[in-house]
Amino acid sequence: MLILDNVWAGYDDAPPVLKGVSFAVDALEIVAVLGVNGAGKSTLLRVISGLLPLARGSITFEGRSLAGVAPHRRTALGLVQVPEGRQILAGMTVEENLLLGGYLRRGDRTALQGATDHVHELFPILRERRSQAAGSLSGGEQQMLAIGRALMSKPRFMMLDEPSLGLAPIIVKQIFEVIGRLRDQGISILLVEQNAKKAIELADRGLVLRGGEVVLSGAGADLWQSEEVKAAYLGTIDVFPKEQQR
Repeated sequence: MLILDNVWAGYDDAPPVLKGVSFAVDALEIVAVLGVNGAGKSTLLRVISGLLPLARGSITFEGRSLAGVAPHRRTALGLVQVPEGRQILAGMTVEENLLLGGYLRRGDRTALQGATDHVHELFPILRERRSQAAGSLSGGEQQMLAIGRALMSKPRFMMLDEPSLGLAPIIVKQIFEVIGRLRDQGISILLVEQNAKKAIELADRGLVLRGGEVVLSGAGADLWQSEEVKAAYLGTIDVFPKEQQR
């Protein structure tokens, strides 16, 4: 469904962050992207979503090249990103945030209502809070809103950047259960996550970024058995150098 081939990218005149990244995500699959801070995970999502230009290589989505396709056009194609830090509009209500997520469908009230009902079914608390300012929600509720806002465009492919960041374990459990349900409902998912064990348990496959390169990949369960992954996340050896770029 999504194919990256020899992708290079970076920021302005700085050295490249991504260095020849290649992998694919199949339909109805969750692929986890692991790596320490600075490995290039967020940069990877920004390039796929079109927020950062591709320096070299190619990205195709459902057989179509994304070269030159603007971010909002990628959303219209069915590819969305839930950013790190949620980035909700704090001064607007929960309902207004959701409606902004469905902006591309603004002319179809039936479709908007259907998408809203779907979000409320996944996150009932958002129905209760629909008239509340988004900035007054708890951290977990804001993450639910960020995911719900992305779902309003009826995506077929969703990228999530650190969805468990700063959340209580019980909320993390709820979020990951929803991510699994989304895959079962037909949405392919690329999941960037520091909670490696949780991500690998959920994912069909995973890959590890180090210094902007894919250094390990495999089935989720097999990846967790890798001594390199265990060492990196349990701290027994320094597999992922700290002097990496973001």
